[in-house]
Amino acid sequence: MKIELNVIGFINSSFSMKNNTSLNKYTSKIKIEPDYLKRLKEFKNFTHLTIIYYLEENSSLEITSVELINISENILTVRGLNKLVLAKILDIKPYHKRFDTKERSKTPEWIDRINRYYF
Repeated sequence: MKIELNVIGFINSSFSMKNNTSLNKYTSKIKIEPDYLKRLKEFKNFTHLTIIYYLEENSSLEITSVELINISENILTVRGLNKLVLAKILDIKPYHKRFDTKERSKTPEWIDRINRYYF
């Protein structure tokens, strides 16, 4: 089966794995393609977004939540995105804590170790 996805934008981030600094200190720019600019208006009253993107280097889909800092023309400025230049944005959704936060969720201990490194 073949699935085709549309790229709506690209990531440009200052994040580097070489720096031992909190992920939350880095901002990223997401450049949105012209056909999708109308969607940006949906986000102006939200503080956080959920980003769905594609990484060609390992052919993976990834999802993360970020803090929305600014919207200017076709550029979203966000904080907390741990990907570098040119990851392909497939979708952006407003973060909704009722649906995106699971109060009784559990994660293995190794996830806590990774989170201490980034946050």
